[in-house]
Amino acid sequence: MSYQSNFNSALTYMKLGQKDLAIDSLKRAMAQIPDNEKTKENAAYLKMLTMVAKFNFEKKEGEEAIKNIEEGLKIKDDHSDLLFLKALYLLDNKMFDEMLVVLINCLLTLNGPDKDRYDYEFVGQNAINEVFNNLVPLAYKNATQHKSIKDIVKKLSDVSRNEYIKKAYDIMSEIDAKRVKQGE
Repeated sequence: MSYQSNFNSALTYMKLGQKDLAIDSLKRAMAQIPDNEKTKENAAYLKMLTMVAKFNFEKKEGEEAIKNIEEGLKIKDDHSDLLFLKALYLLDNKMFDEMLVVLINCLLTLNGPDKDRYDYEFVGQNAINEVFNNLVPLAYKNATQHKSIKDIVKKLSDVSRNEYIKKAYDIMSEIDAKRVKQGE
């Protein structure tokens, strides 16, 4: 059975709610992919890495998840789903400065031309709301280098004219205004 067949089996198992069988099929598929096909052009491989990382998070196996995330980001450093999952890993490990930087990178990818090609899961309105309502504020409030990061985000906002980066900058500014008001 080819890696594509095992991947398709995994997708079928997922639709049927059989996660354990899906994971087994994904692992078999990933083991069959030749090294020369582990490229950003291989959207199926990146989807497999994303799915396995997500399953590992669900099983509270963050260290296993980050291995798949990092492998995928080596291939495609602007992969929206992998960046989102990396931010969650960094949150679990209370690495707020790094988390904030990864979230900003993730926001930069949301308007990318390859959204449909990679079948991203974490680019919908619910994920975006989670980023703006919870993740960015939490990371910014707890980041030790928040002022430096905010300065960079301001520059990115001015240069990129990206609505998501502008919104992140506005959230950071609101948090800073509250800090000043509270005397922090």
